[in-house]
Amino acid sequence: MISNKASAIFSETARFPSMAEKRRYTISLPEHIASEIERRSGALSSNPTEYAANIIRWWFGEGSPAINAEEKRLLDSSSVGARPKRANP
Repeated sequence: MISNKASAIFSETARFPSMAEKRRYTISLPEHIASEIERRSGALSSNPTEYAANIIRWWFGEGSPAINAEEKRLLDSSSVGARPKRANP
């Protein structure tokens, strides 16, 4: 039998994806960019992969703005368009 406390913990954690449910990507970076990511992540006692993921999370939190003129043009002309901005609470 599961206690009420254990049941509550399970139901809370069941809402969030586990590490296994997150998508993984493999990217290649020029040496100078990889070196900078390694330098900055080391200064924060982090690892390069997590530091790069934090950059992407920051970009997403900013509303996923276009990263160059071509993408902006495509998003502006697309029926899908850019992701809606989140309201600030």
